[in-house]
Amino acid sequence: TRVQEAFDAICFYSPSGVQSFLMENNINNKVCFCIGQTTKDALKGVTDNIVLASMPTLEQTIKACIAYYK
Repeated sequence: TRVQEAFDAICFYSPSGVQSFLMENNINNKVCFCIGQTTKDALKGVTDNIVLASMPTLEQTIKACIAYYK
């Protein structure tokens, strides 16, 4: 699905989520928060603007977002 609204960052929780997003959208150097290494690896060659959660959990990914914007 194409994202029409403006956004500052993207949270990814799976490599398939990355692939699905990129089918109709561009990252355009937005910050990408990733739940784990394989999700981060799915962004290889697309962007280096990635924040990896300290542990591969939803909670840690959200905490990474909060910490980034504090």
